[in-house]
Amino acid sequence: MIRKLSAALLFVLVTCLSATAQQQDNFTSKEVKTYKKSVKYFEKAQKAEGDKAYTYYNKAISTLKPVLDAHPKNEQLWDVMVEYYYYRYSTEENMVEFLRAFQKYGVKNAKTAEEKAIYQNMKIDTTKMYEYKVSLLDMCRQATFNCEKPEYASIYIRLLSIEPKYRPEISDEAQEKFSEAGKEYRSKNYLGAVKLYKEAYKLDSTYYRAVLYIGQSYANNTDYDNAIPWLEKAITMMPEKLEGRKYLVDVYMEQRKDQKAYDECINAILVHPDIGMFIRLETIAKRLGKEYNRRWITRDFEPNKSLQVPADSPWKYYYEAKKNIAPYCDASGVIVKENSLTKQKYMEAYCWEYMLQNTSDTRFSFAKKMMDAGFLDCYVLVSMYHVNVNDQFIDFAKNDADKIRKYISTYMME
Repeated sequence: MIRKLSAALLFVLVTCLSATAQQQDNFTSKEVKTYKKSVKYFEKAQKAEGDKAYTYYNKAISTLKPVLDAHPKNEQLWDVMVEYYYYRYSTEENMVEFLRAFQKYGVKNAKTAEEKAIYQNMKIDTTKMYEYKVSLLDMCRQATFNCEKPEYASIYIRLLSIEPKYRPEISDEAQEKFSEAGKEYRSKNYLGAVKLYKEAYKLDSTYYRAVLYIGQSYANNTDYDNAIPWLEKAITMMPEKLEGRKYLVDVYMEQRKDQKAYDECINAILVHPDIGMFIRLETIAKRLGKEYNRRWITRDFEPNKSLQVPADSPWKYYYEAKKNIAPYCDASGVIVKENSLTKQKYMEAYCWEYMLQNTSDTRFSFAKKMMDAGFLDCYVLVSMYHVNVNDQFIDFAKNDADKIRKYISTYMME
């Protein structure tokens, strides 16, 4: 199950925004009223069943939309809208998963060939689930384009579209132990959970999630010394996944082993520049006596798209550059053919380079500094990371991780 804001936490976020909105000059009383109306629809969706729940989720979304359209840089509004989309998607996903489990159980326990065939031929409609997933990811993409720290939008993008899916063939016995452990974990009996997760792992040594949650259970029980080797084992089993790395950073932060926390945080960012890792890096920097600054700025237009922009916008040069460099790039945006346009290796870096050479806009002063210092690729693919340039980031992190480390330690940690 993907982590999401609980209904209670979402309500706190909603209440806080409602309380402060009228104090901000750019929120009208009508917008606050509309916002609260969307919350009422969301609350009704939480209590409703079947199609009625989707009706209320859709009303919550459509009611909030004009407020968000009027305030596209408001991070809290994005947080709430993303959760509306996620709850709608997860409701349908849970139904599909229930039907799949029901089908699997029926096939396994059928007493006749005819009965087994009935379950095998069950049609499970996933159309709505995938539609909701696509619209959720689109909303998350917009949130991370408009704001610097929409953490949950970043999490959903990573888990639903970037990290490899983990669906191994785990034995039924191991899954049953894992399910029992989950009950203990949710009731905060972490030592009981550890015992059962270990039994699941003993039954199946490939059970990554069991290993991960052994480590997290120890951590939740403040037994950090036992948590660390299990989290390290989870990272070794699935190095391309972020959760084990994230939990390990958290453990080192709890222990106040700030340098180790820093090192592991950078390792995690090299796997994926999740917003949550930047948030952790900011706290770690303060503990190390340094000042963190990601140097994120608002873009006027979405990255790595083919768009027409006004003639008086500096971003017109960005899109001109994309058109010019495209023939020399592979499908991911890595420049793979010799050319006379640039020595940059990535489309995104060249597009910025060309724009910076043709504009005097003061918003780009730090970007120009990085261009002159030879770190423009780091700035645009790390500080200014967006999912639209993810393939370029992956190539960069794989082939020049030391440069990224140097950029972070030199220019993001002052």
